[in-house]
Amino acid sequence: MVKLAVIALSLLVPYKLDQSPAVVPTLLFELGTGSRGDADVFVQVRNVHLAADSSLWVVDDVGPNRAELRRFGARGEPLGTVARPGQGPGELRGVAGITSLPDGRVLVWDETQRRISVYQAAGRYDTTWLLPPEVRGAVGGNGLTADERSMVWVRTPLVSSRRGLHPSTGRAVWVRLDRTGRVVDTIVGPVPPSLPGDPRVAPVIRYLDPRSGALVSGRLIPRYAAQPGVLVSPAGHVLAWRGDQNRIQRWNLTSVSTAFTDLHREPARELTRSVPAVPISPEERDEIRTELMAHAKTPGSTVSASIPTVPSVKPLIRDVVASQSGAVAVLRSQESQRITPVEGSGRRFVERGLLFDLLEVDGRYRGTIRLPEASRLVAVRGNLLVALKRGADGEVLLQVFRIPRS
Repeated sequence: MVKLAVIALSLLVPYKLDQSPAVVPTLLFELGTGSRGDADVFVQVRNVHLAADSSLWVVDDVGPNRAELRRFGARGEPLGTVARPGQGPGELRGVAGITSLPDGRVLVWDETQRRISVYQAAGRYDTTWLLPPEVRGAVGGNGLTADERSMVWVRTPLVSSRRGLHPSTGRAVWVRLDRTGRVVDTIVGPVPPSLPGDPRVAPVIRYLDPRSGALVSGRLIPRYAAQPGVLVSPAGHVLAWRGDQNRIQRWNLTSVSTAFTDLHREPARELTRSVPAVPISPEERDEIRTELMAHAKTPGSTVSASIPTVPSVKPLIRDVVASQSGAVAVLRSQESQRITPVEGSGRRFVERGLLFDLLEVDGRYRGTIRLPEASRLVAVRGNLLVALKRGADGEVLLQVFRIPRS
């Protein structure tokens, strides 16, 4: 039987930021310092998941195509290694996503082995779902989401049709599975706009890699270039945004009745915001232009044809992170501060800390949160936040914070 996702429209109201200062959450604990033994030392954290019982599940890349899954309690205490590298049942190689079902089971997508390993809430291996042919490859970040109706969304760069598999031409594609791993349908996201910061349209140049000294090819994207984005919220919403606009589109997929849904043809509701643009000073724009020129100065290159325009304002939306409970964190730009350049870097302007607006699942503005400098928000559930950063000696740190309840 063919099934299609029917879009239910839900009203999202505009919000304005209040004038109260940003809230600084309380640091509960920090992992990665080695104070709890070997379990507390990471090589390269790939994915992080906050479970409903406040336990923390961490995928650590310990080598090429070698991943470990570790579990920590609500106070940071090590609860053991759930999965080790390998090809046996429950063992992991190249992980592309992690999520959990409402019944507490944790799912890990092993892209290399084309399967999803299922673990019980207590950390024991349960079973394996072999993925269908239409799921091939991953698309950066966390490519696995389970919603509140136990639908599992697997993001893939390929679209399946009667003519076979073909590239999605930059559009997000999700193959949805039910709670037993059976394929239900395919969702194709909206057409992303062509913005200067979109890797699909940025100019390709050859440049000298400052670390290796080798001549490589890459896309030249200036600092603060506005980029489009799309994700699935655990509330079952597809969210799409563009960095140069104060709005987020939302589709709410509530039921299923055919095998293929193209969201570009479906109406969406919008969350609009009134956040002013943050200008980039002439001095910082000169710094960015110099940075781009340094990358483009390669033998035989035509520098003037390769350098993209440096923006005059920072993006209105830097990124969006969906909470496990359906809330949304919208990362904001802020004014740069002048610093003394550190050795090996010519940067004289940086943003201090991480600033984002927290919105409830219904779009209500909850408040503005500030995280420490050089942090990256990787997980949100309820009033808990997890941030990833590098320590003073280059160690990988995971910090867990609590937001004060309003």
